[in-house]
Amino acid sequence: MSDKISTAFNCCYGERFEKNTYLPMFKHMGDKLGICYGIGFPRGYNFTDEPINHMVLTKIPTRLKRLVFNNYCRIVKKPAYYAYQWQGQLLDTMIASKLRKDDCDIFFTRANMTKSIYAAKRMEKRIVILASSSEPIRQYERYSAEKEVFNINTVSIYGDKKFAEIADYGYNQADSIVTISNVSNDTFLKKGYSPDILSTIPLTGTSFQVHEDAVDGKQKAFISTAMHSMLKGTHRLLLAWKKAKIKNVPLIIVGGLHEDLKEFIEKYGPFENVIYTGFCSDLEKYYKDYDAVGILMSFSEGAVRTTPELMSFGFPMIVSPDATCDIVENGVNGYIIEPTDEDALADKLTWFADDWARVHALREASFETVKRRKSSDFGIELAEYLMGL
Repeated sequence: MSDKISTAFNCCYGERFEKNTYLPMFKHMGDKLGICYGIGFPRGYNFTDEPINHMVLTKIPTRLKRLVFNNYCRIVKKPAYYAYQWQGQLLDTMIASKLRKDDCDIFFTRANMTKSIYAAKRMEKRIVILASSSEPIRQYERYSAEKEVFNINTVSIYGDKKFAEIADYGYNQADSIVTISNVSNDTFLKKGYSPDILSTIPLTGTSFQVHEDAVDGKQKAFISTAMHSMLKGTHRLLLAWKKAKIKNVPLIIVGGLHEDLKEFIEKYGPFENVIYTGFCSDLEKYYKDYDAVGILMSFSEGAVRTTPELMSFGFPMIVSPDATCDIVENGVNGYIIEPTDEDALADKLTWFADDWARVHALREASFETVKRRKSSDFGIELAEYLMGL
């Protein structure tokens, strides 16, 4: 084997986050870069200096998901997330077959790429796993507990123990695990993983510009951005919002709603003065119109991109411990509240709404926090770490 590093991710390296994270990582590796396996670039992508000669990409799994898997799930009434799982499993199988000809020494991937991990292990490659979420069994248990509390029947990937066990298997095959926040790293330590195989490279930056323009005249709002589900704690936010009874400032829920949250809203709603925007393709443009407080009550994260993105507009954050991204400090640039403590969350929402000057008092600290780091820094530090193994 050589001293090269190959990577495999179920993603397209042309998407915004991947473009600003993985591509800088690939470029920084230089001649140590082996093969980059993944999903093909979108049609019309504007190539600059992407390391195309190192990439083995395919669109077959995503096309089959769109044309076959999604329709099959709908016809036989299987949960929609099955299609996502099948897409990932197909890509994983395709990559595993190609690894037989890959002479890399280090294989860098995610825990759910189990066939590729197994193939690389048999070839005695060093397995390095990127822990993009917190420890999977903990995540499953936290989500399942919330579903039980609120008697939610919708089936979700987060409540599928098989999904958690697949990731658990992948992590247990790893020679090294890269966690992306101290909070997430602690979940692996508490599960019994050796600190010797854990390394934290913080995903605390964003590709968003820092927008320090004046907020005079902009619409005041509380904004929560996610693919909203009970794992993201949006249901707890809505209950706290109902208790707060805020009329002068809206709560805006940006992003799609998982079926579990739709069921929750139907059972426990309506929730007044809440705006559901659905998916937003350009969040950076969207946030420019607001003078806001950002909120995310997630029960499980590796490190959430939402937090630094919102803070790049000077929005202080109200977050759960899992959603701090290691950058939110109580009373400095936001507040940290347990997602199950609805009374504390309602009090903090009211506290801001009653005197919006309290929001502005935390703006400068929010800006200073996100000026320290960009998404590309994370990619470059990943490269340095992998090359140093």
